[in-house]
Amino acid sequence: EWGENVGCRRFHFIKKYATMKNEYDFSNAEQGKFYVPVEDIQMPVYLDKDVMQFLSKQCEFNAEN
Repeated sequence: EWGENVGCRRFHFIKKYATMKNEYDFSNAEQGKFYVPVEDIQMPVYLDKDVMQFLSKQCEFNAEN
């Protein structure tokens, strides 16, 4: 049981840890550190079983010819 002060405690936690500061120091920041070009992003593609079987057969057929 959390008791009656759950909302109050949550408010104070959010106020202390989840609020924005007025200013941030980015003087030592490295620009583009986590940048990944769109071309390098691999998006997963999920296919139905019958589509996957069809494409596998097409690949086998093309490999033989």
